[in-house]
Amino acid sequence: MPRDRSADSRIHDYTPVNKYIDEQARIRRTKSIWGYTRSIALFLAALGIFLLLLALAYWIFNKPYQTTDNQTQIIIDNQEEVSAEDVENSQEEIEAAKKQIQEENQKIENEIISAENAIDIIEEENKNLKQDRDMLKDQLNNSELTNKEEQELADKIVNLDKEINKNDEILDEEREKIAVLAEEDSSQKLQKQLDEAIQKNKELERLYADQENLELEEDTQELIDETNSELKEIEEFQSDLEKDKETADTERLLKLETIDKNLDIKKEKIQEDINQVENDIQSAEDKFEQADEDLSIVQKQLYDLDEKIEQQNEIEEEIENQEKLIDLTETQKEAIEKNIQELTDNKNKVFSEDELEANRKILEDLKKTQNENQKNIETETSNIETLEEQILSDTKQMTLEEENTDEAVKKKDGNIAKLKREMEKTITDEERAQVEENIIEMEQSLGLSEDQLAAELDKKDNLETEIQEQDQKVNIQEESIAQLQEEVMSDSISTVEKAEIQKKLTEEQSILDNKLKEKAETVEKLEQANSEISTIENSILDQSESLIELENDLTKDTITKEEKQKFENIVIAEQLEKEKIISESNKQIEELDSSINAKQNEITQKQQQIEQLKNELKENDDIKKNYQPIDQVKIEDQIKGKKKELENINQELQRQQEKFEKIIKEKDKLVSTDQSELEEQLVLVTQQRDQAQKELIEIRKEARKLLKEKEAQLENLKDDALEEYTRLVHDLEAGMTRKINPTIFDQKRKDGLFITTGFEWNTIKEMLDGKKPSNNWCYIDRGTTDGRYYFNSSNTQSGQLKLMNMTKKEVNLYERYCATVPPRIK
Repeated sequence: MPRDRSADSRIHDYTPVNKYIDEQARIRRTKSIWGYTRSIALFLAALGIFLLLLALAYWIFNKPYQTTDNQTQIIIDNQEEVSAEDVENSQEEIEAAKKQIQEENQKIENEIISAENAIDIIEEENKNLKQDRDMLKDQLNNSELTNKEEQELADKIVNLDKEINKNDEILDEEREKIAVLAEEDSSQKLQKQLDEAIQKNKELERLYADQENLELEEDTQELIDETNSELKEIEEFQSDLEKDKETADTERLLKLETIDKNLDIKKEKIQEDINQVENDIQSAEDKFEQADEDLSIVQKQLYDLDEKIEQQNEIEEEIENQEKLIDLTETQKEAIEKNIQELTDNKNKVFSEDELEANRKILEDLKKTQNENQKNIETETSNIETLEEQILSDTKQMTLEEENTDEAVKKKDGNIAKLKREMEKTITDEERAQVEENIIEMEQSLGLSEDQLAAELDKKDNLETEIQEQDQKVNIQEESIAQLQEEVMSDSISTVEKAEIQKKLTEEQSILDNKLKEKAETVEKLEQANSEISTIENSILDQSESLIELENDLTKDTITKEEKQKFENIVIAEQLEKEKIISESNKQIEELDSSINAKQNEITQKQQQIEQLKNELKENDDIKKNYQPIDQVKIEDQIKGKKKELENINQELQRQQEKFEKIIKEKDKLVSTDQSELEEQLVLVTQQRDQAQKELIEIRKEARKLLKEKEAQLENLKDDALEEYTRLVHDLEAGMTRKINPTIFDQKRKDGLFITTGFEWNTIKEMLDGKKPSNNWCYIDRGTTDGRYYFNSSNTQSGQLKLMNMTKKEVNLYERYCATVPPRIK
C-alpha cells in the first residue's frame, strides 16, 4: 500500500518565480516593440534610398544628349575600337570557312563514292541471286521430283526472292542518298558564313583604316604644332638678335647678321618642306573626301531602290517556290510514266508452260506457308489471352493476400498495444520502493534548489540596492565635476586658482572613473545572478515535473514480478506471431510476383513471334504478286487510269509553267538596269574610296616621318644657332678672334660612338702654361652630321636624340667616358 505522505508535505512559495517570469515577459514585450520600431524605420530608410536611386536612373535614362553637326565623329565615337589583331582574327575566320567548305565538299564526294560502290556490290549480288533463282526454277520443272523436294526448292526460291527484294530496297535507299547528296547544297550555309566573314573582314579593315587615319591626322597635327612652336622660338631668338644688333660693334654685328641670315635660309627651306607636306596631305584629303562623297551618293541611290529590291526578293522567293512545285510535279509525272511502263511490260510478258507450272507450285507453297503462319498467329494469340487471364487471377490473389495480411497485422498490433497499456497501469513492489526512494531524493534536491534560488534572489536584491547607491554616488560626483568645470571656465579667478581647480578636477574625474568601474562590476555580477536564477528556476520546473511523474507512478496497481513477466512474455509471443504472418505473406507475394513476371515475359516473346509471322505474311503477299497469273483486263484498266492521271498531271504542269513564265516576266519588268549599274558603280567607288584612303594613310605616314625630321632639324638649328651665339659672346668677352681658338679636344671611341671632350682657356698663354681650363664640355656623336648630344647642355636636345636614334637614358651611359683633364700639349 502507498504510505501516507501527508506528514511529508510542504508548502512551496513560488511568488519569486512568478515575479521573475512576469518581469522577463515585460522585458520581452519591450524588446519586441523596440524591434518592430527599428524594423519599420529601416524599411522606410531603404524605401527612400530605393526611390532616390530610381529617380536618378530615370533622369540618366532620359538625359538629353548634346547635339553636334559632326555626324561622322558621332559614328566613330559609337564604333568599337578595332585592333590589328581583330582584323587578323577576321582573316583567320575566312580561311577557316574556306577550309570547312572544302572539307564538306570532300566529305559529300566521299559519301557519294561510297554509295556508288555499295550499289555496284549489291547489283552484282542481285545478279548472282537471280541466276541462282532461275536455276532453281529450272530444277523445279523436273517431273521426277518428290513433293518434299519440290517444297524445298520452292522455299529456296522464295528465300532468294526475299533477299532480292531486300537488296532492291537497299539499292533504292542508296540511290536516294546519292540524289539527296547531289542535290543538297550543303555548302550553302557554309558559303553564307564565308560571305559574312568576308563582309565582316571588309568592315573591320574599313574601321581600322578610319582609326589609323584619325590617329595619323592627330599625330600630324601635333607634329605641325610642335614645328610651329620651334619656329616661334627661333623667331623669338632672331628678335633677341635684332635687339643685340643695335648695341653691337661692326665685327660683332657682321657675325650676328651671318647667324641671322643662316637661320632665315634654313628656316625657309624647312618651312617650304612643311608647306609641301601640308599641301600633299590636303590634296589627299580632298581626293578622299570626294571619293567618300561619291560613295555616299551611290549608297543613297541604292537605298532609294530598297523597296523595289524587296519586291524583287519576294518575286524571287515566289519563283523559287514555283520551281520546287514544278520539280515535284515532274517527279510525280516520271513516277506515273514508270508505273505505266511497268504495267505495259507485265501485260506484254509471256510465260512458258514450265514457268507457269513453277509459278503455280511456288504460289501453292506460299499459300500453304501463309496458312501455317496464320494458324500459328491464332494459336499464339489464344495463348497470350490465356496468360493474361492467369496474370489477372494472380494479381487478384496477390491483392487479396496483401489485404488479409494487413488485417491480421492490424489485429496483432491492437492486441500488443492493449497489453502494453495494461502493463503501463501496473507496478511491482520493487519498482514502487525504487519510486518512493526517487521521490525522497527529488524532494530533497528540490528543497536545496529552492534554498539556492532564495539565496540568489536575496543576492540580486542586494546588488540592485548597491547599483542604486552607486548611481547616486556617480551623480553626485558628476555634479561636483560639472561645478569645478564651471569654476575653471570663470574669468574671475586667478591662474593659480585655476591650476588648483584643474588639479582637483583631475582627481575628481579619477574618482568618477573608479566609481563607474565599480558600478560596471556590480552590473556584471547582477547579470550573472540573473543567469543563475534563470538556471535554478528551470531546474526547479524540471524537478517538479519529474516529481509529479513519480507520484503518478505510485497510483498504479501493484502486481507481482511473475505476473509482469507473464505480460511481457505474452507481448513477445504476439510480436513473434505477427512477424511470422508478415514473413509468410511476403513469401507468397514474392512467388506470385515472380509468376506474373515470367508470364509477362512469355507474353512479350509470343507477341514478338506474332509480329515476325505477320511480317512474313506481308513479305509472302509481296512475293505472290510476282508469280500471280497476268490479268490483262485488270492491267489494261490500271494503264487507262494511270494515263488519265498522267494527262491531268501534264495539264497541271502546263498551268504551273505558264504561271512560272508570267512571274518571270514580272521580274524582268521589275529588274532595272539602273540597279546593276549602281551596284557596279558602288563597287567602283568603294574601291576608289579605299584606294584614296590608303594613299591618304601613306601620305600621312610619310608626312609624319618628314615632320619628325623637320622638327629635329629645327631643334638642331636652334641649338646650333644658340651655341654659335654663345661662343661668339664668349670669344668677344675674352678678347679673342676667330683665328685664335684657345681650345683643345680629347676624343674616345666606344661601340661605334665618339665621345669628345673640349677644354677652353681665356688666353692662349694660360693654355700653354698648363693652367686649369676656364671651361670644358663633352658631347657624343656617330662621327657624322646626323646628330650631336652635349652632356652639360641645359637644352632638351630631343631633336639630336631622334637623329641619333637613341634615348636619353642610353646616351647618359657614355658620360663616364668624358675626359676629366685636358690632353698633354706637345
